[in-house]
Amino acid sequence: MRSLFSRLLLGLALFPLRTSAQSRWPADQDANQLVPGKAVPAPPCRASAPILTSDSLGPLHPGMSLEAVLRVCPRAHFGWHREEGIPEPALAIPLGRSVALAMLQDTAGPKAIVYRILVADTGVRTKEGIGPGSRLRSMTAAWGLPKMGAAECALYVWFDTQPHLSWIMQFPPNWDCSRLESFVADSNSARLPPDLRAGIGILAK
Repeated sequence: MRSLFSRLLLGLALFPLRTSAQSRWPADQDANQLVPGKAVPAPPCRASAPILTSDSLGPLHPGMSLEAVLRVCPRAHFGWHREEGIPEPALAIPLGRSVALAMLQDTAGPKAIVYRILVADTGVRTKEGIGPGSRLRSMTAAWGLPKMGAAECALYVWFDTQPHLSWIMQFPPNWDCSRLESFVADSNSARLPPDLRAGIGILAK
């Protein structure tokens, strides 16, 4: 009985914390959508954008808890980002003039973990100088031939030499979704137009 009573007290003590964490996200998901690369009304957490690596963006990396992110950037901007039409909790984190978008599995508790970080600003760069806006030929010269895939009418590329980092490329001109899917299924990445530019960088676990 004493053990059950103790667990009840602990649950009551944690309830306000969980409620507080949940309430940080705005209720109106449509009016508070976060878009990669779009500025938000929050002060920068760093004076300039850090170097993008294959597993981190400065102090940010997939697998961080919500609390860890807020220690790095206490005034991160809370909102929602739509993945395949479904709103998911996210944080916009200004870094200099760039904005990183951290997507979380949940808004509170042990599942409030960053599972993906999106960057779309041209100010974010790897040590090789590659980032959003870079041409595919530059990426191939630095990292070798990519692998590729298609989902939701978007072209993805990634490189064996850069684990955990992938890219959504700008759509090839004069292509439609069906041509993209058939190309990915029947061709290899060496036939991709070399002038394609990177659109969004994705860090994931």
